[in-house]
Amino acid sequence: MLNAYINGVLSKAEVSGQKGKCPFCGTDVVARCGKFRHAHWAHLSRKDCDSWWESETEWHREWKSRFPQSWQEQTRYDEQTGEKHVADVLTPNGLVIEFQHSAIKPEELQSRNNFYKHILWVVDGCRRKTDFPKLIKVFSSRDFKKMAPIPYWPVQRTNFFEFYFADEVFNKTWLKLPVPIFFDFTSHPDLQVLEDSLSIGSLELCCLFPQYSDSAVAAFISKEDFVQSVLAGKDFFSPIMNFVYKEWQAEQARIARNNRAYPIRDLLRNPLMLRPRYRHRFRF
Repeated sequence: MLNAYINGVLSKAEVSGQKGKCPFCGTDVVARCGKFRHAHWAHLSRKDCDSWWESETEWHREWKSRFPQSWQEQTRYDEQTGEKHVADVLTPNGLVIEFQHSAIKPEELQSRNNFYKHILWVVDGCRRKTDFPKLIKVFSSRDFKKMAPIPYWPVQRTNFFEFYFADEVFNKTWLKLPVPIFFDFTSHPDLQVLEDSLSIGSLELCCLFPQYSDSAVAAFISKEDFVQSVLAGKDFFSPIMNFVYKEWQAEQARIARNNRAYPIRDLLRNPLMLRPRYRHRFRF
């Protein structure tokens, strides 16, 4: 963690061996300030701390350090259930940003989404060796469609795409989630080559929208634009969710039209011999 209490004051680690108290569980923590690692606080024992806690990497700490100290590692408490957890970043608008480097179980993903609700995930897209090559392959095969800008999107320099086969582009762990996911490709060595070949601007962060069909909609922005927009209080969550809801409504209407044209009993009778149904008019 980046912050701990020293004599009641929330402080960063400055000198190795400093003692402090965890803001969440109140147990003792000690400062770790190595030459090659970001200064942080380490628990002497974690058994009483957040059950969702995991070992942090330099990638985690670099991301959190881009936001004000008062936003970092904030405790969220559910008064009805008594459950509480530490959010990586909590903005004054109530938006939670969680940074995820390691693998995570679907059950825990669902639990965190249910608990925080108004949440954006930032995922290290360079941890798995196969993730970025999948993106290169899709762009190389032109198996996508460029889309018009999403209304009220907070960053002007954004490219929107629809990928036809989502599971061939994105890690299946993150598909079908009800909240936006930002994949961070910033540190990949081939990123600049791909950006230059496509000439479409920054591909550092890929925002995967919640899916409403087999295809997937994604927005590409720079890491700096994302951070500055969040710091300025701009809203990523609402434009994404409004767009997804409207597209979901359109998809449901299309399905309903198809069902009227080809009723289920016709599909069961002979799905290979379908033809449109016409209303017969009789004159008497």
